[in-house]
Amino acid sequence: MRNNLFPFSCTRGEVSPSLRTRTPVDVSTPKGASTPPSVWSSATPSAVVSPPQRPRTPAQTGICLVPGLMRGVAVFIILLRCLMAAAPVFADEKADAEKRRDIIRYGTDSEIAALIGTLRAEKTGDFDGDLIDIAEGTNNNAILVALFSFFADREEAGLEKRALPLLENYSDTRNDVVLGAIDYLGKMKSADAAGVLAPILDGDSGPFTNAAIRAYGRIAATAGRDEAADYLITYYRERSPANETQREIVIALGETGSKNATDFLVELIDNQEERYVLRMAALDAAAKIGDEAAKEAVVNAVLANDPNVRSSAVGALGAFDGDDVEKAILDAFRDSFFRTRLGACAAAGKRKLAAAIPYLRYRALNDEAAAVRDEAIKALGEIGSRAASAVLDEIFEGEKNPDRIRSLAAEMLVKQDPGTYTAKVTAAMEDAKKKNRAALASGLERALAAGKS
Repeated sequence: MRNNLFPFSCTRGEVSPSLRTRTPVDVSTPKGASTPPSVWSSATPSAVVSPPQRPRTPAQTGICLVPGLMRGVAVFIILLRCLMAAAPVFADEKADAEKRRDIIRYGTDSEIAALIGTLRAEKTGDFDGDLIDIAEGTNNNAILVALFSFFADREEAGLEKRALPLLENYSDTRNDVVLGAIDYLGKMKSADAAGVLAPILDGDSGPFTNAAIRAYGRIAATAGRDEAADYLITYYRERSPANETQREIVIALGETGSKNATDFLVELIDNQEERYVLRMAALDAAAKIGDEAAKEAVVNAVLANDPNVRSSAVGALGAFDGDDVEKAILDAFRDSFFRTRLGACAAAGKRKLAAAIPYLRYRALNDEAAAVRDEAIKALGEIGSRAASAVLDEIFEGEKNPDRIRSLAAEMLVKQDPGTYTAKVTAAMEDAKKKNRAALASGLERALAAGKS
């Protein structure tokens, strides 16, 4: 394209024809004139020679500067437009954050509770500092209950100083606030709370007893575990607590992690006349403590008459070692009660039991209970060996297998080896979309997201 301003083309590096071809200047010697030796050659007096050249300007060389300048201006305009477009978004985010802070500072208890529900759904702690400030300055029961629950669920520090005084004066505080404070301090394993929980436990404070026992067990895991276990066992034996309180004590003993509780727990596990819920709790507690002295009782409980006890016993086996333990786990895959097979899958995965791989494959493909099929696939993922991965790959590739287990197998594979299986699962997902297999496509999409997380 011709540029009207300059006598050369705007194409970079192209020299205008007007510059490439010049009309020779006739510099022939007029009649009677002498020939200047510096210009005219004596050998060819008629030759046409260009005059001496000056340094050329960009226009004279044909180098076009306009396109580069225009491109720079265009880039600048694009960047400016991007910034202008982003500005409202940033402004909106800032305005939304300020609006939320205003709710925290000046809102009603129902408005603050609704905001906390939103923050919980968003899984954000961006406003924790503001919430801690309001907790320290308010006596509104509904706000305190919401705050304790929100922070306890995330095990987030910051409300200990507000919770402790409430327990010191629990008799003058509304029940739901006390329960929220107890639960929060227990989940935070606050050693300072042990001293304020003792009066609640010793005072037979009915509404708070079970919550205080749970919190006491958690706190003892970080300080004074043996003393706490001894205290809880004495409480159980001497104070004849209600059935649910008995169960809470057994659970709390497992939380302490103290081997001082082993003999007491074995006594409950072996007692065929004991309530099954208490024996189940004792098995779970024994597994948490992991004392080998409890192993025999746990192995024997796999053969208990009550199927609930059997299932808990199988689940507890994962915490112990030995050939007898592995044999008991494999036998549990044959149990007609689905919860026992569920426990066998969990125990096999926890122990990375290679001998269980064929059992897990069979359960994943054939078990009548969907929960068992799922747990078998998860156990194969936990084992993570080459043989386990081969089974998962077989399940994933099986076109006739249910979409649910194919998707779950894909998730386990992506978690184990994302480099190999991300592309493979993505291709399968795209193929499922083309074939209008929406359930499989969405399942594989979830598997990719979960596998990468």
